[in-house]
Amino acid sequence: MSWSVVYRLADGAALQITTQLPDPLPAGSGTKAVGSQRPTGTWDAQALDFVPSVVTEISAAEFMDRINAVNPAAWAEIMTQASADAIVAAILERFRASPRIRLDSPLTASSLGYLITVTGLTQAQVETVLTPAVK
Repeated sequence: MSWSVVYRLADGAALQITTQLPDPLPAGSGTKAVGSQRPTGTWDAQALDFVPSVVTEISAAEFMDRINAVNPAAWAEIMTQASADAIVAAILERFRASPRIRLDSPLTASSLGYLITVTGLTQAQVETVLTPAVK
């Protein structure tokens, strides 16, 4: 099976991703074969190709797992500090209560910035935690 994109010639916008091209093609459209598997990523209308998607929003569980993965001792400190520091408690509660965490949010960055000041979490580790995933 071969996948193709039907796109608008005027601006490159994808109209359809298909294994069966329409016959006839819509007026003002072109096609591009994109491989034997359904394409992933985001259609780039200028490049007329799929590019990797950047994921800037992840589940709260994934987010907290990222913190634990870069510095398990700092994660343990965060859990301990939450009972003694109201700000840490509020940050942790926000993370837990949010279904999704935006990696590019200034609030997320500032929350982690505060955690740097009260735990062993480093700026480099925070940058790793906030690095968007590419899919």
